[in-house]
Amino acid sequence: MRRFGLIALQYGVGIGLLAWLLSTSDVETIIDIMAAGEPLWLGAAVVVFFLAHFINAAKLRILIPELPFSTLYGFTLVGLYYSMVLPGQLGGDAVKAVKMARGAGLARFLSAVFFDKVAGLAALLLVTIVGLLVEFDRFGIVLSVVLLAALGATALAIALPASRRVERFIGRVAASRPQGSRFGRLAQGAARFAEVWRRYSHEPWTLSLSVAAGVVFQLTSIGCVSLIAHGLGLSLSYAVWAVVIGVVSVLVLLPITVAGLGLREATIVGLLGTMGVPAEKGLAISLTFFGFFLLGALAGAVCDPLLGRRGSGTTQNASRRR
Repeated sequence: MRRFGLIALQYGVGIGLLAWLLSTSDVETIIDIMAAGEPLWLGAAVVVFFLAHFINAAKLRILIPELPFSTLYGFTLVGLYYSMVLPGQLGGDAVKAVKMARGAGLARFLSAVFFDKVAGLAALLLVTIVGLLVEFDRFGIVLSVVLLAALGATALAIALPASRRVERFIGRVAASRPQGSRFGRLAQGAARFAEVWRRYSHEPWTLSLSVAAGVVFQLTSIGCVSLIAHGLGLSLSYAVWAVVIGVVSVLVLLPITVAGLGLREATIVGLLGTMGVPAEKGLAISLTFFGFFLLGALAGAVCDPLLGRRGSGTTQNASRRR
């Protein structure tokens, strides 16, 4: 019951933020800006949006090569769907891992999905910091320091679970508990999670390739937003969008609102406002981008039952081969 109360609160915060932004803006102007969007640019943005998630699936296949690419792409969209209905994007990733595992090797799939997420976050921060260096005069030193600290924290998040001391400690805890107990099963799962994580992080080629694929994904996502903005009549440099989308992407990871609703819009409006962009233009861009996520989530909702019917055997066989 407490969990549902927290989700309701997060929905309330997101809707409240969005309602406040709309109340302080001219809604008719926002509608006019969106209605006047150039179909060619917006259509290209839709293609690039799904291309970005195609790249995201390819990035995940680096860590889970035994699953067919089409299955991973479907699960990528399924994760997008659940990230739209659960608090924070990490909830969608957790559901994606559980559905991929289908009860077989859950710890391994969770480790792969979250390692992929952390490597992607490192790539996101790298691209954002490069954007900051290019547009340093616009954004200043404070944001640069914050993002560098976040990059350091991300590197620590990769290194800490990969420590042999951490793995041995979890292994001792798992061995000290009855195997049939709930805590014992959790400890064994955590030990397996740490073992897989350490293997990924100690393979330089795997780690480098994951981060490089994450950079390509991030650059493609930035291109999508840039196309949306151009279609709605706003032209800013690619580096500016790298910073804006980087900051937004980090913030929406926090479980403050569901699907980043309201938080995304407030951040984009605030950052663009420092460059003299009217709030209505920023809201039109943000709401259109959110509409793309809804479109991707709809595709994920369609894929979910299809993957559920045919994915169980494939996933379990893949887990046994691994």
